[in-house]
Amino acid sequence: MSPKAPLSLFCALALAACGLQLQEAEQAAPATDEHGEALYEGYLGLSKLEFDEGDYRDSDYFAERAMLAGADQKFEPQLISARDLPADKLNEMASARRKVITAVYRGSVNKLPRVSAEAQVRFDCWMQEQEENFQPDDIAACREGFETAMKRIDAAFAPGEPFRGVTDDRLVFDVFFDFDKDELSAVAKDHLAAIAEITRSYEKPVVTVLGNADQVGATDYNLDLSQRRAKAVAKELEANGITPDAVLARGDQAPSVANPERAPEAMNRRALIVVREATPN
Repeated sequence: MSPKAPLSLFCALALAACGLQLQEAEQAAPATDEHGEALYEGYLGLSKLEFDEGDYRDSDYFAERAMLAGADQKFEPQLISARDLPADKLNEMASARRKVITAVYRGSVNKLPRVSAEAQVRFDCWMQEQEENFQPDDIAACREGFETAMKRIDAAFAPGEPFRGVTDDRLVFDVFFDFDKDELSAVAKDHLAAIAEITRSYEKPVVTVLGNADQVGATDYNLDLSQRRAKAVAKELEANGITPDAVLARGDQAPSVANPERAPEAMNRRALIVVREATPN
């Protein structure tokens, strides 16, 4: 973690309320449950660290998350598309986010409320540091904290223990591709194998694969590329025992990151896997 002088200078020149969310978060009412209390404490700690180092934007972000937790609001880890992550880290981060979300659906909030909160806080810390991508020790510290929490969560559940609460919710996962490619990386294949395992926990799962492309090149070509990506994901899921119910291509028409210049954008070179419980007849 390090000071962000350009942002600090902007705040001074623009007289913006940068970093003021921390003070509000410190005065917020505490959460009424153990998980929310741990989320509040964890995010507040991150907010203080970033404030002390001059990163007021991220200090405000973590302070806002602390206040949500203090107000007993439930929220997911930060979206992959919310940070400008290095392209070669996208599948790794998507896989980590999957672990946090699925731990919650397994019941980690009830079984290990503080550890579950630690996993989420450390993931968001890892995302923030990975976006900056120039402090390897800080990236490693956030990642190690996340992995330690996840090991404790995994150890608390028996193999094959069913998920809880999935009937009213759906899970959405990302898989990312290199520029103009439809091949799956080794990390992506491991990610999909884990998604297949999660899917088997549903009683009657419905799986949809949505292929996407960035906006470089012709629309027709991008539609074909997104179809090949969707098919590659479907094939890998099938190899792991899960046959998707729908495999669809969206071309460059549903970007996760707006890009009016139609420049290369790694966040948009992806496939989405949506898993939900079948609606009762």
